[in-house]
Amino acid sequence: MSSVNDEIQNIGSNYYNMYDYSDARVVSADYLKLQSVSLTYELPDQLLDKLYLTRLALTFSAYNLFTICDSALKGQTPTQGGFSTIQLSDRPSFSFGLNIQF
Repeated sequence: MSSVNDEIQNIGSNYYNMYDYSDARVVSADYLKLQSVSLTYELPDQLLDKLYLTRLALTFSAYNLFTICDSALKGQTPTQGGFSTIQLSDRPSFSFGLNIQF
């Protein structure tokens, strides 16, 4: 005579592994990401001559501006490998630069 416990099949050692046998976490893999953009402005030669400079450049850079992906990811990055730990999307960052040559 078999008991109820003999008929139960173990599908995972923890709740993360349990999902590996399910389609509960399947979402669209399509995404669009603006990872980096950089703009540089160099002052014209006429102005540089007045300032006694050979070059003056201003640079603005931005990284991880946005990611458009399936809302079922709930803030997770669509490029993460595996689901053992949740990786949130990268936060945007910005930088400014000044290059002066005499």
